[in-house]
Amino acid sequence: MGRLLCASTLLLLSGTAVAKNLALGSPYTFSPLAQYEYTDDGQENVQLTDGEHTKWHFWTSKTSVGWVSAGTIQIEIDLQNRAEIEEVCVNTARGNNAEVSFAERVDVFVSEDKQSYAYAGDLLSGHDHSDGAYLVRKFCASLNNSGGRYVWLLIQPKGKFTFLDEIEVYGRTHTSSPPGAYPLRRDGVLALHESHVFDAQEARALQFEAARLQAMLNKVVDRSAESARAKAQVRDIISRLGDEKRNAASLSESEAGLFRAHHTALRARFINEPLLIWNNSNPWGTFTRFDSPTEGQLIRGPISLDLIGQGVTSAAFCLTNNSAGIQRLKISVASHGSNASKLPKVIVREAVRIVTSSGTVVADPLVPIDSREIQLVPGESRQIWLTAFAGDAGAGAYTANVTVEQAKEAGTTRIIPLNIKVWTVHMPKKPTVMSVNWSYLNSRSIAKMPKQAAADLRSHHTNVIVLHPSELPWPRFKDETSEKFTLDYRELDRVISLHSDADKFLLYMQFNNRRIRTFGNRYAFARDDWKRVFTDWVSQVAQHMQQKGISYERLAFYPVDEPRNDEESNCLIETASVIKRVNSELQIYTTLGGLANRDLLTAMTVVDTFQVLVQELNGPRVGILKEAKEQVWTYTAIGGGKS
Repeated sequence: MGRLLCASTLLLLSGTAVAKNLALGSPYTFSPLAQYEYTDDGQENVQLTDGEHTKWHFWTSKTSVGWVSAGTIQIEIDLQNRAEIEEVCVNTARGNNAEVSFAERVDVFVSEDKQSYAYAGDLLSGHDHSDGAYLVRKFCASLNNSGGRYVWLLIQPKGKFTFLDEIEVYGRTHTSSPPGAYPLRRDGVLALHESHVFDAQEARALQFEAARLQAMLNKVVDRSAESARAKAQVRDIISRLGDEKRNAASLSESEAGLFRAHHTALRARFINEPLLIWNNSNPWGTFTRFDSPTEGQLIRGPISLDLIGQGVTSAAFCLTNNSAGIQRLKISVASHGSNASKLPKVIVREAVRIVTSSGTVVADPLVPIDSREIQLVPGESRQIWLTAFAGDAGAGAYTANVTVEQAKEAGTTRIIPLNIKVWTVHMPKKPTVMSVNWSYLNSRSIAKMPKQAAADLRSHHTNVIVLHPSELPWPRFKDETSEKFTLDYRELDRVISLHSDADKFLLYMQFNNRRIRTFGNRYAFARDDWKRVFTDWVSQVAQHMQQKGISYERLAFYPVDEPRNDEESNCLIETASVIKRVNSELQIYTTLGGLANRDLLTAMTVVDTFQVLVQELNGPRVGILKEAKEQVWTYTAIGGGKS
């Protein structure tokens, strides 16, 4: 009777030995920190090679290691001896109901000395690693010419959450140097991985754009030969984009092919109109370079904007090149009429294409055009935004022209009338509404441009700033037994200085996480020694904030986010009670979460501000808060914004 052999019992072809899991018990380093609260137990530096597989759901088991919005995850295993590596395996899980995905790719590199490396391949290549219902899967791959002591995995997450529980490396140890070259330095490893990631994300983005173009072509009633040819071109491109052997050159050709197909379809529908200027019915929605109008969307008359005093409003229009050559366009706005000098300020911006981490495309950042040109290849579309600022302009009607002209060669100049009405109602120059979003300056997308991010928040009236737990000055104890500690305020001060004109700061402590609220499992929560240390910490932080000019009215401690059970509700109430005993003027903020009526009544004695989901505003718990004259803020949590 034969035996079924899986990856973990792979026999070497020589017949002289069985490939062993050389990673079992091996030390490794990893970054970034794995801080998903329900798997974070301080053992993340051993759990990936300890041989213990998770028996229950990955994101509720301490035997798993989890990352949240982590960027590239780097794990380097020291096999402690030279080895011939036959196979590498990663055990992971997915679950689309919890926003958990298999990785986008797992690039594997090997080295003898942690200085020079060889690329062994993408562990997920050829495997189905799509999203779907909960599934645990071990991905294994026989990799190229792999030998060395160190195995470096660069894991590119696909979604918000990534979970692993075991990494296995099968092969044989030996004393001689393994054959093969190691042409990459460490910085070259990162660069190669980034290029692979870029190509993969660009391929997914082109697939998204191609599918959208295909849907548009199928929707338009056009039985011409040009339309049929365009549809066939798009189908062929979609099939090629699914090939994992694609590279930057093939992606560039696919992109050019989509422009050609779009141009072919446009010529059949819009004859003798080299430049299409059209109205997108929902400028806030998805827009791609291959979007095109229906006949009814073409702009034939004026664009109208309505403003209130001190207010701001926007409108958008789209440009599509339906000519045979590249178009270089300049766009400007000029006022006219008897009150031209009082015209509300109008700026022109382009909505720039961005590829999201989920592989879709959005036209999102609004980049000022000023005097620069907009360049369109045949078949390409762009979205242009007009934003009007009323400022001190008086109530009344104003007129202007939007001019779209060829920048270099002679061509058609299009003028679109712009009608602006300013109403008699006025916004205050300084809004009195408190406006908050969880806009951490350590988020990967903006971490390198904090000044610009802070300015952008300010211009959009975000005046309540949430400080991330990593930006707070947690205690650094003098030794293992002492309750004395020091605080490093540098990160806190950096964020405060960037938001110096904010009306309020929320210090998010993330006490949902047991390790954080116990100062790294040093003190049992709510025990007397914990209370002494926590009281001292609160006093020092509050005093420091006052020294920085942040009064108690501009400061609130935020212990627990959306308490979900009795443990977290009790944690909120106990923490808030200690803070109030430090100084009753110190404020406490929380999101309502799952606070039951009994806990809510107790929380009302120590919490100053409750923020509730907008759909709960008419619910019974908010009714209790309103009746007690508690301060209630509201919020909504719509997915996809951080992708």
